[in-house]
Amino acid sequence: MLFRYAFDDFKLWVESRNPKCLVLRGARQVGKTTVVRSNPNLFDKQTNIAVVNLEEHPELSAVFASNDAASILEELAFITGSQFSAGDIVFLDEIQAATSALQAMRYLREHRPDLRFVAAGSLLDTEISEGRISVPVGRMEYQYMGPLSFEEFLMAHSDCSMELDLIRSWIPGMRFPQTAHKKLINLLRTFLVVGGFAGCSFRHQPSINTGSHAPAG
Repeated sequence: MLFRYAFDDFKLWVESRNPKCLVLRGARQVGKTTVVRSNPNLFDKQTNIAVVNLEEHPELSAVFASNDAASILEELAFITGSQFSAGDIVFLDEIQAATSALQAMRYLREHRPDLRFVAAGSLLDTEISEGRISVPVGRMEYQYMGPLSFEEFLMAHSDCSMELDLIRSWIPGMRFPQTAHKKLINLLRTFLVVGGFAGCSFRHQPSINTGSHAPAG
């Protein structure tokens, strides 16, 4: 699995003392679900992640609309086949399929502050931009996930450690070796074709200057 800065950021949210409900926003196929369900930083601690795909349970829309946290959690427990324990992560995937669920997350957090609630959806931003889902505030944290950055792309190449050190330390006016420049330009061409279709990063990475403009990641 490729290294994602998003893995580290999600782990920080999980380990924070009093996390708000987390909503992952971003375009389709940037890895929002992967960063929650397949985060290697969580494997050692055997963190329990209860996943509910709301596209598969349209009947839950009315349950979420009630804002009855106890009833909602009871339904989710039966779907996942387990009772929730302190520290568990409850992941509502494809949340745009139940428009009331985003609002209900605040009540879930108030009712069970010992749990971590996170949501994502492939069409969530579309629903928000078109006004079909309102964006609640209070007890909510929003993170925008962009596509794979050029730096992350380079980190997947074991033979690019010297080039990574160079571009991370480079400042205007410093000499940039032509051999490194040529190699990075060739890699940049590959990245422009495949880099934006997989992976994700919460944070905005500094621009990587290779003598031409790398795409923002």
